[in-house]
Amino acid sequence: MRVPRLRPYQIVLEALCLIFIIAGLVFTLIKYPSLPVEIPGHYNAAGQVTDYSGKGFIWLLEGINIAMYAMMTVFLFIPAVIENPNTTWPMNPAAKAATAAQTISLLGETKLECVLMFDYMLIPIVNCTPMNTWPIWGIVGVMAVGITLRMIKMHKVSAMPKRPWER
Repeated sequence: MRVPRLRPYQIVLEALCLIFIIAGLVFTLIKYPSLPVEIPGHYNAAGQVTDYSGKGFIWLLEGINIAMYAMMTVFLFIPAVIENPNTTWPMNPAAKAATAAQTISLLGETKLECVLMFDYMLIPIVNCTPMNTWPIWGIVGVMAVGITLRMIKMHKVSAMPKRPWER
């Protein structure tokens, strides 16, 4: 198994993900004994509670967060995923390393945004209060813009150079 070489920015993203996962676990461990028997299990788009679950549901939410982080981290160790052999544009073989670095950054940013979203959802669930949805929409918006900008950068970095007569 080949271990990917992470740049400083990518290491910071990984560290932040781990810090927020641990913070969510600690928050849950501290609050769990004082939780009521039923906690909010589902919210509608307006942030109002529409269904309740047993307090063990909170561990399912934490488990999904950890599993999602782990699954996205495993992608780092699959060269076919990182080196993007299936881009929708002709790829310059000389840009393989730069494209892999962009992919690792994209994956790290997406992981961090997902971890933040799950951690944010923990707070109103544990407090048994309605959820303010603007942070969720904000994170989704940042995620969409980030993915779009990263894909544009990846295209610029890895696209085959135009021939002089095509300029």
